[in-house]
Amino acid sequence: MFPPADPRSLARTRAEAGARLVLRGVWVNLLLAIAKFTGGILGNTYALIADGIESLLDVCSSFLVWAGLRVA
Repeated sequence: MFPPADPRSLARTRAEAGARLVLRGVWVNLLLAIAKFTGGILGNTYALIADGIESLLDVCSSFLVWAGLRVA
């Protein structure tokens, strides 16, 4: 039989997995922001530029989530 798991170690493992997932999302949003900015500038469309700004704000909020998971 397996010994009972420590709830704190399970929570830590889940928080670390969540932090890794958040960092992946940060990279995806950063790549999207770059692509949207580039498309907006080359296509002269303010909508894509604004969407790029929104993606950068998503990156900022994701960093806050990541920091919260690291502290938890």
